[in-house]
Amino acid sequence: MNNSQKLRHYIGEHLLSFTLVIGSYFRNKAPDRRGKDEHQLPLDTRDLFSPPLFIELLSGVCKAYFKGLANKSMAPEFDLCSFELVEALIQVMGKDKDMEEVLRVHDQNQMSQTYFSQFLKQRGISTPPLKGKQDIVLETGPHLGGFNQAISVPELIDALFRFSAILVSTCFLNENKWKA
Repeated sequence: MNNSQKLRHYIGEHLLSFTLVIGSYFRNKAPDRRGKDEHQLPLDTRDLFSPPLFIELLSGVCKAYFKGLANKSMAPEFDLCSFELVEALIQVMGKDKDMEEVLRVHDQNQMSQTYFSQFLKQRGISTPPLKGKQDIVLETGPHLGGFNQAISVPELIDALFRFSAILVSTCFLNENKWKA
């Protein structure tokens, strides 16, 4: 993988992380509303989200990130934070559909016994099962898709790829403008 491919990958990871933090901001307005209701249906917390504020925060992150890396302001036509993207994020982040995480045997075996016990306690399991005997299913969600499945917001992946490509291209052109 060359440097621009690495950079593009890191940009996507960073912006995905910021997106998750923004979603967590809205979700944490009601931490008691998590999981499933009495009928085992995913709780719906979409009412906690403000689409205009979500767009403002995500757009602000993208603009600051672009300016920090490219050393110039992002052109308005490159702003990928649309109402459609934010609505797709809210539809997934606001419903506790994908709650499960799997702690695989392989991963358990990489942990010390102390860390294994602490890890499970932090996730609500007070009496841990025997380490390394079977996969352990934990309800740690909501997640942006099922465990080991595709992300449930393909619009986000598309936006991250486009933003990364624009930013990497801008950085390349800035560094090589004397050659043009």
